[in-house]
Amino acid sequence: MKSVDVLIQVGQRYTCIRNVKSRANGREYYITGRTYVSEKDDCLTDEYGHVKHYWSTADKFDYHFRNVKHQRSRKIKEVLNIK
Repeated sequence: MKSVDVLIQVGQRYTCIRNVKSRANGREYYITGRTYVSEKDDCLTDEYGHVKHYWSTADKFDYHFRNVKHQRSRKIKEVLNIK
């Protein structure tokens, strides 16, 4: 399945904020707290090394992941006490 409205680029890193489990086989493909890297545009490599893991909607992707870059900028603002 090709992704829709998800703009993931090679090299981007995302932290999983909710486990992603297959309904078909029960395997967990992404685990909360772990960081994953895109090795193919519009995809995020999973726990098993599958490079071509697409997402059907941006909302589904955003529900499970946060961009590492955004997490860092948020922490810097907290350290500097910037609102």
